[in-house]
Amino acid sequence: MSNFATPLQAPEGIILPPVEPFDLNTTTTVKGYDFANGVDFDALFQSFKTVGFQATNFALAVEELNAMVRVV
Repeated sequence: MSNFATPLQAPEGIILPPVEPFDLNTTTTVKGYDFANGVDFDALFQSFKTVGFQATNFALAVEELNAMVRVV
């Protein structure tokens, strides 16, 4: 008997949340910043949203920090 769960069952006592189907129509195209026009740091940080997983989360954190600064 294997200790690994199949996609349809989990080990006894483990409750898994429902899995949402992956929709290719809602994904973001991965692309980086275009340095051909020089460096605009605001645009560079905005481009992090589409660079990759860690950069996307960094960009979301920057947005949250900027929102908190605007409130103060």
